[in-house]
This record gives sequence, structure tokens and C-alpha cells, in this order.
Amino acid sequence: MNNIGLENEIGDKKSMSHFEFEKLISQADVYSEKFTKNNVALCYKLSMASQVDEIKNDKHLNMDFSEFIEAFARVAD
Repeated sequence: MNNIGLENEIGDKKSMSHFEFEKLISQADVYSEKFTKNNVALCYKLSMASQVDEIKNDKHLNMDFSEFIEAFARVAD
């Protein structure tokens, strides 16, 4: 899986996996009784754009910057 700046090759488009997004939210300490890891997973998945072909590429596993902004806004909401 690609990491934001950690394991990307030079010139690769930056992306963020579900694990990294969950780690970011955990470090921000926003979990509560009403907002759990399940909510973070839902925010992540709802922010991802639909993909026509999930077999030939792995775009459905990593979010780009615009998807990250949407997921982060869903968490803030």
C-alpha cells in the first residue's frame, strides 16, 4: 500500500490508505462514545470515488487529496 510520503516512489502520485487515515484520526484524538472507528471507516468509504475497474488497478484502496478533504470534512461534521 502507498503511504503519504513514506513509501511512495519519486514521482508517484501521493495517496492515503484506510489504515493511514484511521491512524491520523486516532492521533487527532476525536474518538468518543458516538464517534467510533466504524464511523471513520464509513467516512473513508463514502468519500472514495467509484471505480469502473477494480481488477486492473488499486485506486479503490487509496484516496487522493480531494477524497481526503471530503473524508476529513465528514469526520469534522
